[in-house]
Amino acid sequence: MPQVPPISLKMLDADGASIFQGKVDFTPGMTARDALEQAFIENQSSESADPFAVSFAFFGYSYAAQYPGYLGYEVEGFGVDMKHLLVNNDGFYWELYIDDQVAQVGADLTLPQPGGSLTWRYTPVAAALPTSLRAVIHARRSGG
Repeated sequence: MPQVPPISLKMLDADGASIFQGKVDFTPGMTARDALEQAFIENQSSESADPFAVSFAFFGYSYAAQYPGYLGYEVEGFGVDMKHLLVNNDGFYWELYIDDQVAQVGADLTLPQPGGSLTWRYTPVAAALPTSLRAVIHARRSGG
């Protein structure tokens, strides 16, 4: 039986520096969130009980016209540990890429394929966006 290629995971800070990089075995039906949790478990050791820190938020369902439907889980912060957690704020957010393309759904609905890649990038909220669009983005993130 042929070996199924693993999924690659990366978390990159605003400068593109790696916070974590690893691979996990592909499992049918695995979501990006599942892969991230599996990477955390597989990379624990006696020297490093926490290979990285991650914080999720659940956004449930949105009735807002701009973002209708199920919103699910999003990563709110990543870091080498909880003291150095880079969190979503007015200037940056964690954007999920699947196979180098921006994911269209949250981490609990993104389904990587065998040999695929998942990358979370600490991305600046574009200052050039119109104020009204920035307000929509922040309202959506805050549930408003």
